[in-house]
Amino acid sequence: MSTNKKTKKVKRQYRFGMAAYTAVLLSGLMATVGIFLATVLLRNSTQGLHERFYSRLHEQFQRADISMDLAKAAENSDELATVMAHYSGQLGIDGEHRKYYILGGKYGEVLARTSGTGDVIPITLNILEAVLGREGFVVDRFQDYVDAALPVGDYIIYVWDDKFEIYERMRENRTSTVQAVVAAIIVSFGFGMFGFYMKFIRPLQNLGRGAKRYSIGDYSQPLEKAWNDEVGDLVPVINEFAENVQKAEREHRRTEQQQRDFVADVSHELRTPITSVRSYAETLVAEDDELDPETRRNFLNVILNESDRMTKLVQDLLVLSKFDAGEIPFNFEIFDLCEAARRVYEAMLLEAEKRGLTISLDCGSEPLLCYGDKDRIEQVLINIVSNAIRYTPEGGHIEIVASSVGGELTAAVRDNGIGIPEADMPRLFERFYRVDKARARAHGGSGLGLAIAREIVERHKGTIEIDSEVGVGTTMRVRLPSALQIAIE
Repeated sequence: MSTNKKTKKVKRQYRFGMAAYTAVLLSGLMATVGIFLATVLLRNSTQGLHERFYSRLHEQFQRADISMDLAKAAENSDELATVMAHYSGQLGIDGEHRKYYILGGKYGEVLARTSGTGDVIPITLNILEAVLGREGFVVDRFQDYVDAALPVGDYIIYVWDDKFEIYERMRENRTSTVQAVVAAIIVSFGFGMFGFYMKFIRPLQNLGRGAKRYSIGDYSQPLEKAWNDEVGDLVPVINEFAENVQKAEREHRRTEQQQRDFVADVSHELRTPITSVRSYAETLVAEDDELDPETRRNFLNVILNESDRMTKLVQDLLVLSKFDAGEIPFNFEIFDLCEAARRVYEAMLLEAEKRGLTISLDCGSEPLLCYGDKDRIEQVLINIVSNAIRYTPEGGHIEIVASSVGGELTAAVRDNGIGIPEADMPRLFERFYRVDKARARAHGGSGLGLAIAREIVERHKGTIEIDSEVGVGTTMRVRLPSALQIAIE
């Protein structure tokens, strides 16, 4: 069986189990409630039927016509029987389930009856009440009959009922109650299942559909939180997970694109010097006898320069790859940033003079103690000064300034060169990015210097800032924490 089929089977079993559990729970609850209600209703119904029997008889005997006729016939049992026979229909006497008797008022013996003979009636509490001259309308629900006794002169009118009507009504009430309970169970079960579906199954189905969409990469429709419960609490978690996955995918695509661009840029950067080297080498081989010594020397110098350029490019690529892999060792120590700036100034002075530029240094008189890798920081400053020299026209000026403000150290390089367009500023630290690629290649740039510089500065918990204006000049600032700040942290 496949995993998908197993999953569907487990889902069906889960839904069936939850539905069965809910059905049993609701049915048991409703059955318990129904039995309780049925018992209460039947008890109340039985009590109501007994009370209705007595109240009806009492009401009928209190009627003026019946009471007057009974009073007139009070002297003779036969006449009383005649009156009772006349009013039997109004009193509900049918001779089968409800009967009347004319009893002697002193001993309660039977003097007349509805019909037939041989009925033996017990001396009931109501008969005893009538013998004592009181109306006998006492309810005794535990007997299998109901009776009433009314003293009339020297006689007692006794009404006996076998509860047929009461039992019939009870059966009807019981049937109605059971039907109502069953209907209530069915309706409650229906509503319960609907509520269970809306509360649990539907949110879980929505979660399943949403998770399935996410699994195939469709994040266009986030999950909606329908309930404030445990299932609803999963929705923002899943949505957040999906957002993180989206971010990771975008970052992955961006990284892949950067890698493709990086490979393309490296190929392009290497293709140019390799082409030049090959062209000049082929020319030397093919036309060696025809070339004069000066031309041959120029061709060889071009080959050497292009070889140096490729060597520098490969070295920079190795440095960046080691940065990415975390394999570049740093020798952190306390050193004077002003002294490092001075060494950079002395190293770049001759190069600046060759290009017809002036360069100056301003460090102040106080030492600027920094905690970091001195050689790496000098590499950063040399890289920045080299760029300034490369893009400052002849007759320009470059200034190196090292200072401390609020415990933060700054090494700034200012020039009055060609400047950088504002549109190119955000991309200056991207690998192989050049503002003017043709001019950069002409000046020997690889497009990796600023990327390496930023990696070094960030490893020192510092930052590089650039301010530039086309035709005015550029200022690059390297901000580093002082040795005191590092000690405090």
